[in-house]
Amino acid sequence: MAAGKKKAWLDNRSSLMAAGKKKAWLDNRSSLMAAGKKAWLDNRSSLKAAGKKAWLDNRSSLKAAGKKKAWLDNRSSLMAAGKKKAWLDNRSSLKAAGKKAWLDNRSSLMAAGKKAWLDNRSSLKAAGKKKAWLDNRSSLMAAGKKKAWLDNRSSLMAAGKKAWLDNRSSLMAAGKKAWLDNRSSLMAAGKKKAWLDNRSSLMAAGKKKAWLDNRSSLKAAGKKKAWLDNRSSLMAAGKKAWLDNRSSLKAAGKKTWLDNRSSLKAAGKKKAWLDNRSSQMAAGKKAWLDNRSSLMAAGKKAWLDNRSSLMAAGKKAWLDNRSSLMAAGKKKAWLDNRSSLKAAGKKKAWLDNRSSLMAAGKKKAWLDNRSSLMAAGKKKAWLDNRSSLMAAGKKKAWLDNRSSLMAAGKKKAWLDNRSSLKAAGKKKAWLDNRSSLMAAGKKAWLDNRSSLMAAGKKAWLDNRSSLMAAGKKAWLDNRSSLMAAGKKAWLDNRSSLMAAGKKAWLDNRSSLMAAGKKKAWLDNRSSLMAAGKKKAWLDNRSSLMAAGKKKAWLDNRSSLKAAGKKKAWLDNRSSLKAAGKKKAWLDNRSSLMAAGKKAWLDNRSSLKAAGKKKAWLDNRSSLKAAGKKAWLDNRSSLMAAGKKAWLDNRSSLMAAGKKKAWLDNRSSLMAAGKKKAWLDNRSSLKAAGKKAWLDNRSSLKAAGKKKAWLDNRSSLMAAGKKAWLDNRSSLMAAGKKKAWLDNRSSLMAAGKKAWLDNRSSLKAAGKKAWLDNRSSLKAAGKKKAWLDNRSSLMAAGKKKAWLDNRSSLKAAGKKAWLDNRSSLMAAGKKAWDITLVCVVDQ
Repeated sequence: MAAGKKKAWLDNRSSLMAAGKKKAWLDNRSSLMAAGKKAWLDNRSSLKAAGKKAWLDNRSSLKAAGKKKAWLDNRSSLMAAGKKKAWLDNRSSLKAAGKKAWLDNRSSLMAAGKKAWLDNRSSLKAAGKKKAWLDNRSSLMAAGKKKAWLDNRSSLMAAGKKAWLDNRSSLMAAGKKAWLDNRSSLMAAGKKKAWLDNRSSLMAAGKKKAWLDNRSSLKAAGKKKAWLDNRSSLMAAGKKAWLDNRSSLKAAGKKTWLDNRSSLKAAGKKKAWLDNRSSQMAAGKKAWLDNRSSLMAAGKKAWLDNRSSLMAAGKKAWLDNRSSLMAAGKKKAWLDNRSSLKAAGKKKAWLDNRSSLMAAGKKKAWLDNRSSLMAAGKKKAWLDNRSSLMAAGKKKAWLDNRSSLMAAGKKKAWLDNRSSLKAAGKKKAWLDNRSSLMAAGKKAWLDNRSSLMAAGKKAWLDNRSSLMAAGKKAWLDNRSSLMAAGKKAWLDNRSSLMAAGKKAWLDNRSSLMAAGKKKAWLDNRSSLMAAGKKKAWLDNRSSLMAAGKKKAWLDNRSSLKAAGKKKAWLDNRSSLKAAGKKKAWLDNRSSLMAAGKKAWLDNRSSLKAAGKKKAWLDNRSSLKAAGKKAWLDNRSSLMAAGKKAWLDNRSSLMAAGKKKAWLDNRSSLMAAGKKKAWLDNRSSLKAAGKKAWLDNRSSLKAAGKKKAWLDNRSSLMAAGKKAWLDNRSSLMAAGKKKAWLDNRSSLMAAGKKAWLDNRSSLKAAGKKAWLDNRSSLKAAGKKKAWLDNRSSLMAAGKKKAWLDNRSSLKAAGKKAWLDNRSSLMAAGKKAWDITLVCVVDQ
């Protein structure tokens, strides 16, 4: 880009089109099809048939070919080779070697006048070389080859067939294999290599290095630096943290994140992020939305009709909220709906945008289901569309559990488990599993990832694969090995059952309802257990079906409640504990283990029964017992040390007299006798003339109610400990420039290495880490890294962080976030490509 290459990722979508080059991002998907090129999915499958290595082949087949350098190999096999440079090393160590790392491809190659990552997608095409990543999806289709991923969504529609979801279901009706068939039906065809085989079968081949090895094994190698140092160490340098942008800029009276999308439009610059989707359409071109919407114009009703068909009618759809209001001189973007409209006395929050405009004679949209329909006395929630409409009169949808049941006098909503149970003296909430078990000396979530590694055992990934080598059925085994055994695994439900003329995964949700069977998707988790049927989560989906039991996954949430069984989804987690059963959601993971049963988590937990006491949860807490700092330790142990945790920002600010935090709504309302949970805030409070979803987060705090969403996480900490969010803001208020990441990094100061040292500590070692692009370039005087927007500009007294680009620049009449992507390019500065990657990676 420094070389004058003005075309960024978004440019591909729109500017190339403007240049008469119809090859935009979406063009890859569709226009290339006309050109007879290969599609994305084809890489995975058709290339294999051609004897070539597909995307997945890199992971496994290359390994079989003795080329130990597959996608996963970078992460693990290199470690086996004594190189200790895993996935993260590729990004950084290669840089030290004078080579171009992952990020380098995007940026350094640009400096060399070469095409970056995105260029691979397009420039290689211009060079007459085989079509890149996107070609797979569509061009093979044009070549007379079977329709790929995208074809299902669009071409089938043109043929009068059902859309993407239809593939899953209508094809089933036709006796054909749906989307999932690739995963499972191929297995039935004797091709035992399913999607996941790469991850596990290679392990069986003696290659024990899993995905997680990078994070932990490098630590064992004495490289204590984890992923996060970049974010936090800069803070130690007196710089602002990521979150500061969000809040401090606000204090400065500056615009927020969303202004970028809209203010640019107001400035007459029609090429914003959203413009691609819509302006291209106006130009007669078929953009991303066009596929979804133009087909609709053809008389078909697709997912996007709300977004696009309304547009065709001259109405402002979902996107219009974001942009059209702006055009009207109302600089309030998508986020404005949430807050500014409220300030204007317009009780229409975030949800109003989606639905209130529709109230103007337009059909009720997605959000209307959640709130406005409820206000209208219609108990049809979000899920009602999915189920109650199907059942034609069944009022119990997914959302109904959360809100309508509450209206019915049933005060136990989804969130009640988390907080209200605590108010009831029942201290066993969702988080209790994570933390209270720790106090009991039990193993937490994260131990599997790291502590097991230290013990020479396989981590989280090992559960999936190593158990297989041991002849046991791991998580992945359900999907593939059970199939080999003639059993129906998770995937089997979706596809093999279809072959048997039965309803697949999606059928459970709807067809069972049509059959008058009130047992939804969730029954499997809990009700089957109550029935003495030890079938766990996975069993529900498939084995129960084979047994002729129509109980689906969702029933647990709602139908059981209707049956007078107040135990909802969360009840499994907490209320069962109150019942003396102590078997919560997590209990499935652990208690079933004690019972010798095989639950969803048996891979994670059964290993415990096998004498391998390190389960999936062990990482979070057991490391703590061992005196080590686990993932959760950051959140809680630092609190014990008088340090602020992640949540303090949200809550500690409240202590500072700023009673406005995100979560008070979920729990404090409950403490106030208002048993309305999270969903109630969104809808019922509106009916009461109160602030919407967002108000719940803050207004309750104004009421002096200190109970936030994280009370589970923090109220236990009420013993003088800081909550999860303290890190973000309160530490800042305390003059401690340690933000969100301090938890991850401050432990580093204590001699311990946090999750992210790889990104930064390697830098100290003279190596270039993933974040080097973000920060080291700054040291090089280039100052144009992803983080530069966020932090370095601050050091320069500009105080314009990552968010500033999006909003504060707007105040200055400059280009917003999107401008960063393009205007910086015009300035010959480091582009936005790099920034985008990091964002995506996060």
